[in-house]
Amino acid sequence: MKALIVISGENISDEKMSYLADEDALASIQRIAPNSFLFDLTKSAHVLAALQGYVDKITNTYHIFYFKDEVDVFKLPAKH
Repeated sequence: MKALIVISGENISDEKMSYLADEDALASIQRIAPNSFLFDLTKSAHVLAALQGYVDKITNTYHIFYFKDEVDVFKLPAKH
């Protein structure tokens, strides 16, 4: 299962994500935008929970979308 979190009004730095997650968990998290992350919940649900706790302290709005199946992410422009 996957979860996409979109945080309103706050970008989350790489340093903050590294603080919240170990290397194994970070490998299962995909940054979609400065304020959005896609989590593989089988490997990083605890990081999503930690991020929710952090965001609760700094802003009042975030949305989480849950996906039962694989998610295809398309990004333009594509990096070569």
